[in-house]
This record gives sequence, C-alpha cells and structure tokens, in this order.
Amino acid sequence: MSFLTIADSTADRLASLVEVGLAVKANPDDYRDVLDGRSVGLFFQKQSLRTWVSCDIATIQLGAHPIVIRNDQTGLGSREAPADVGRVLGRYLDALGMRVFDHRDLTEIDDATEIPLINLLSDLEHPCQAVADMMTVADHLPLEEATITYVGDGNNVCHSLMLAAVKLGSAFRVVAPPGYEPDPAVTELARSIGDVTITSDLVQGVIDSNVVYTDVWTSMGQEAEAELRRRHFSGYQITPEVFDHMAEDAIFIRPRTASIPSRPSSWMNSAERSWLGASADEVAPRLLGMVLTTQVDDCVTSVEITETEAYLPDDPASHTFRGPTPRNTPMFGHAGGVYVYRSYGIHWCVNIVTGPTGSGQAVLIRGGEPIEGRATMIRRRGRTEHLTDGPGKLCQAMAIDGSFNGTMLGDRLELSGEPGTRDWLVTPRIGISVAVDHPLRFVTV
Repeated sequence: MSFLTIADSTADRLASLVEVGLAVKANPDDYRDVLDGRSVGLFFQKQSLRTWVSCDIATIQLGAHPIVIRNDQTGLGSREAPADVGRVLGRYLDALGMRVFDHRDLTEIDDATEIPLINLLSDLEHPCQAVADMMTVADHLPLEEATITYVGDGNNVCHSLMLAAVKLGSAFRVVAPPGYEPDPAVTELARSIGDVTITSDLVQGVIDSNVVYTDVWTSMGQEAEAELRRRHFSGYQITPEVFDHMAEDAIFIRPRTASIPSRPSSWMNSAERSWLGASADEVAPRLLGMVLTTQVDDCVTSVEITETEAYLPDDPASHTFRGPTPRNTPMFGHAGGVYVYRSYGIHWCVNIVTGPTGSGQAVLIRGGEPIEGRATMIRRRGRTEHLTDGPGKLCQAMAIDGSFNGTMLGDRLELSGEPGTRDWLVTPRIGISVAVDHPLRFVTV
C-alpha cells in the first residue's frame, strides 16, 4: 500500500505507523531482517540531506538494499514521463520512495506501478516527517492530551502535521503572518476532523501549548522570495519570552535549520517592549525623547526623536485602511516591528509597529535631533543643516532604507531610553490628503 498523503490515511493506519515506529526505535534489533532480500529505490528530484541519509540507513538496517536514483540521471518530466518512470522502476524494485516538487508526479507514478510508493516530500505534503514528529510528541505525552502549535509558513510540512495531529486526537494551532496560512482546502478537511485554530498572533497561538513546532521560512524553489519572507516572518521567532506562555513541560521541535536573522534582539525579548502593544496614538507621544540608532557600513548614527505621527486601524490616512497587502504586511505584525516605505517613490519613511498583532497600526518617526554621527549624516545628506527634521531626511541621514522593512527593533534599528519623558503638544498630521483634521501629530516642546 502506498503512502502519499496524511489526508488519505485513516486514523488507525497513522496510529499503527506511530506505534510500529516507536517499537522499532525501542528495539531495532528485532527488525533487522524484515526486508531481507528486497530492493528499495530512493528517488530525489529535490536536494536532500536528512531524508536521503535517514532513508538509506533505515533501508539497510531493515535488511533491504537501497538504490539512490538522482533526477539529473533520470529526467523526470523531461527525458521520462512520470508514468514511464513508474512502470520501469516498478519492474525492478520492491518499493519506491520519492522526493519531488510536484505532487501530481507522485499520483501519476502511483497509478502506473503496483509497488508501494512513499512520499518523501512533495509540494502538497511531507507525510513521513509528520509521522516522525508525532512519534516525538508521543514520547513526551499522550497524543490525545497534546496541543501542538505550528509557527511559520503554512506549507507542505504544516499540512501533513496538522492532519496527522487531528487524526490522532491532538489539538492543532497554526501561527502565520497574514497571507501565509495553510491551504484552505487542507484546513477545512482538518477542521472537519478535530480542533484546529489559525491565527497571526504568536503569543495567543502558543499559550498553554505542549508542543511548539517551526519550519523554514523559505523552502526550496522559493529562493527569490527569501528576503521578503525574512521580513514577514521576523516577528515569528521562538524566544525565551515566547516559551513563558507555553505549558511548563512544553517541548520545541525544529526539524531543520531555519532562515532566521543572525541574532535575536535582546531588547525585543525583554518586558520593556510591552508598552509598544498599546494603540499608536498612545505610543506616539511616549516615543518622544527616546533614541534611534543605526550602524550601517561601520558608521553609527543616533537621533533623539522629536516628532511622531500615529496611524490607527480604520484610519483613512493609514496604509492599512483597505486591509493587508504585500506592501503593508509588516504593519500587521508584532509590536516593535519596523515598517519602512518609500514616499512618492523618492524618500524612505520609517515607522514603528504598535498595538495588538494584526491590528495594522504604527507610528511614523517624523523627525529627530542628531546625537551621534553628525559628520556621517552631513556626508549622506550633502548639507550641514536640517539633517533629520523630516521623515525622509531622517532616513537618508541614518541610512534607513527598504532593507529595514519587516525587521524588529534591535535587529538593525535600535530604540533606547525611557518612554514618556518629554512634554509635548499635539496637532493635526501634515503631508496627507485625507483625515487631515485628526490630531495625531506629536511634537516635543
């Protein structure tokens, strides 16, 4: 019997796979010869390290002979049609495992051969990984008592793990930025079976979870999206503070190295950031007097913030007024995120994200007073006066550009000092054409 998806597997079959897997793990010598005299093909269209080595060794330890088949020699879909590959390999092998890009290739090969076909990864599912992960959870606590939270891209790994969890009695949560949720059809199927929650709020998603699970932000074939995904997922890192919201005996599973920033922000991991979770009109005046710092090309520049503007949910002047878009995604992220956009295609403007995750609000840093790196600012601005008294001027002086967008405070842009230390006055915002009468501009006095 083939094993292509968790979706097509019964709960009893999955439970049996987990049970047998744990038995093999506990007493491997009892299973040394169960595949004696058999030949197992391991076909890799996609690059592989862990899957290749683990499957190769497992095949040998079970007594069979592994044959690794590389796509550069086979030409699946180019030199050979999928059905032809299935018919040929089916005549030689006793079983076949395949790691492919397109799941449709697996179904076509399965239809063309009578030997068992095992999905070692496709764009739709990663079922073997899910079984192994559920074995790990079962080692920790009964599966029917587990609440598993998946944090990251709603990809093939998420699909298989979600379906396996609910079929085996676990509650399952997915925490993902807007636009990165799992396939709606897979989610609908999972919800018809068990308890499934989808959210963009990291803290709410991990509260009292027994298991928190992450996967890579950028999978093979998505390399062109790597920088965009890094920005969108930067607020979804599992930090010690996130662990504080989980169950006391919780475990963390990360099946492979993730593309995360080189260091987490110590400032953003501290309780000091909690005030940024207030609404933008509350945060904006409290930012006055605090210090922004960048270090670009070994040049440190700092300004004391003297002018801010708040942009709220349902604000006609806000970029989020009409809902999430690829451009404004960081504004729907976690408080303390950095949103940078280009005004009129000329000037960069930097904002600090505030409020609850998903609320879509931020504070524009409109101006500041230079503290450190004045000579660098003069060189960058090409003038000696009015270095940072405007949002575009400030970004140019501090070398803040689109590469900062989607990061978190502490990654590349530092915020320091005590909030709420300056007296201020409030006026309508400037430089906008709608909601011009809203008193949401704050200036140090």
